[in-house]
Amino acid sequence: MPRPGAQPRASRISPTWSRRSCSNWAPDGAVLVGNSIGGNVGARLAVRSPDLVRGLMIIDGGGFEAASLGSRVFCTMMSRPWFVRLVYPGFSWWYMRPRTSADKRARADAIATTRTAAGRKAVAQMWHSFTQPGHDLRKQAVQIIAPTIVVWGRHDPVLPLQAARTAHDLIPNSQLIVIESGHSPHTTDPEAVASHLTVLLDAAFTAGG
Repeated sequence: MPRPGAQPRASRISPTWSRRSCSNWAPDGAVLVGNSIGGNVGARLAVRSPDLVRGLMIIDGGGFEAASLGSRVFCTMMSRPWFVRLVYPGFSWWYMRPRTSADKRARADAIATTRTAAGRKAVAQMWHSFTQPGHDLRKQAVQIIAPTIVVWGRHDPVLPLQAARTAHDLIPNSQLIVIESGHSPHTTDPEAVASHLTVLLDAAFTAGG
């Protein structure tokens, strides 16, 4: 699932691509871990293809809150590559709240992505996807049957903690873990995230045989 510093392709963040990849690489099912849009794509795959998802970790994932007018306007602006190049360095500092060396590396990689035409186009396409009806998971999340851990940064300014609580309330038998971080708890406190992921992996594959 895409991370902040990944070189994205719009075609590679869709549930269709994810379903095909899981079918090819892990036909017996996989544990999916996704941050931000990756968490959204993983959740949608868990709804549409439950047989392919043996466990799910959503890290500050989108789609669990109603879009405000301000967020819709900002997503529309971020759908324009020129705007991405203009604002991303400052915006990435604001939403990632970088503290650790891993945070800083992820932010640097993400900024580098927006310095190429292909990277800006992919980032703009991702932001455009946030405005589409399929991004909203609130009516679908109850269908997720895979063991799920919702991990959230307490200080995420883009997707506030209330969105995490909504995801936790909607997804049956899910667990909510709050970490002192911004939008990327997996780079701010990777040990904490890994410890919960280990438990999820053990549960998913022990239960599944």
